[in-house]
Amino acid sequence: MMRYIEQVLLPWLEQTRERLCLPKTQKSLLILDVYKTHRTEDMIQALRKCGFEIVYVPGCCTSELQPLDLSVNSCLKAELKQRFTCWYADRVCLAMKIHKDDATAAVASISPDLRLSVLKPLHAMWLIQSIEAVKVRFDLIQRGWRQAGISTALSLDGEENVKSNMADHQCLDLVNAKPVPQLKDHASTSNTSAISVLSDAVASTQIKGSFIEHYFQFHLCQSRIDGRRGSSACTIIAILISHRFLGEELQTSEDGCQLLPDSCGTVMSCLRQGNYIYESCGMKGLLSIDQGLSALRKLHSIELQKEIFLVNKDSEWKKLVLTLLEAAEKSPDGLAAGVLVTSPYTIMMGATSERRLYVIDSHSHSPHYGALVAVSTSSSSVGAISTYLSE
Repeated sequence: MMRYIEQVLLPWLEQTRERLCLPKTQKSLLILDVYKTHRTEDMIQALRKCGFEIVYVPGCCTSELQPLDLSVNSCLKAELKQRFTCWYADRVCLAMKIHKDDATAAVASISPDLRLSVLKPLHAMWLIQSIEAVKVRFDLIQRGWRQAGISTALSLDGEENVKSNMADHQCLDLVNAKPVPQLKDHASTSNTSAISVLSDAVASTQIKGSFIEHYFQFHLCQSRIDGRRGSSACTIIAILISHRFLGEELQTSEDGCQLLPDSCGTVMSCLRQGNYIYESCGMKGLLSIDQGLSALRKLHSIELQKEIFLVNKDSEWKKLVLTLLEAAEKSPDGLAAGVLVTSPYTIMMGATSERRLYVIDSHSHSPHYGALVAVSTSSSSVGAISTYLSE
């Protein structure tokens, strides 16, 4: 437990104080249950030395006084359940697709691998993804603190001050958040089930001109992810994906033929984060790029690694492509990203110094597919790129 304090709690406390511009002497509230280890004298002294004020929740009272139990935990469990349900449904659909002409054989072949050796790595990934989805639900998190009576009891100039303080920092935290970690270390093992969710994210890979198109599953687009029925967060999502592209977090195999699992996770993370930012800030309708950036900045500027080139007019997309290619060739890291609003859609485009272009659209594509990631297969001329984008 002492190692947990030194290696987890204390670094988190120091980082949080710095992020919120608080003095190093700022006290922090730590809520613990009455487990015996939490009440030893050494433990109490170590926590107080770090600047924690300790509050113990009496036995059998966590359902009334623990903020996570009051709001977050039920949502987290629902997220986990949804991911297992989707995984299981995909296995069933695969069996039915293989035996599409023989219903009896299809039913007989439905036997998803439920061994612990398969489910454990999957569960770890689902848990990380669920936490990423829940941690941006600020309304949910705040509700737990209010229901437990803690936000009022702290007397930080009233509850509105607490809300304002969190709102000031939420957008910067989301933009700088890392993508959902993926189980890429399992890709080289014989147990392909461990990465099946990631590989199944891409439903179809097709060649179109000088591009290879990676179409995500039907439910993996901005308007359907996490059970949504519509979304106008495309501008926010495109800016987030641009930020990740400039951080070199979107990659394909060398020939561009395969979207790597980490990149699938990055795209899905941006779909979720963009929607939650849009909804939590109470935005309405399709945003311009300037409005999207303004919403993300709030009281803080987004520190992009490179410049994002902004083109709002539908007639200027060819100019954007040329600008991106030229900028990527001059960039020290060979990367440039742009966001293009072509009502009612918003797409992100990125270019590398080798004149390879990425085109990413978070909207659904036909009744069968979700988001699109298209990558040029080799060095492309502006003419070839223009032909692809105009079709």
